[in-house]
Amino acid sequence: MTGALPNELGKMTNIVELAIGGGNMINGQIPDQIGNLEKLTLLKLDNTAITGNIPIAIRKLTQLKTLRLNHNKLGGSIPDLSLCKNLNDIRFDNNGLTGSLGHWVVKFPNLAKITITKNNIAGSVPAALCSRNPRPW
Repeated sequence: MTGALPNELGKMTNIVELAIGGGNMINGQIPDQIGNLEKLTLLKLDNTAITGNIPIAIRKLTQLKTLRLNHNKLGGSIPDLSLCKNLNDIRFDNNGLTGSLGHWVVKFPNLAKITITKNNIAGSVPAALCSRNPRPW
């Protein structure tokens, strides 16, 4: 699969999972219309050639459990995702993200995995994240 994600993607409002990755050559930016997919529980756009910033509209995906945008060419800072309270798997590694990891990350009661390695993230890990009880698996 090649090309940019079309703005019309935002018209697929009943979709629950969107997974495009695994070496597909999707390029361009993630359209702001992604925020219209309010039923999404999984957004997996990993290992592609997506560029630009992570759109702020992603915060409208309040049902999201899994957000994988790793292994792309994304830049800019990570937006506040505190409205996405169901997130348990966040992967942003291997991009060009900057800024710091916001304190919003401690607001996810079911967070099991977060990866931000191989970016230009600065600052410290929020202390509240480190003091959480580990989840038994």
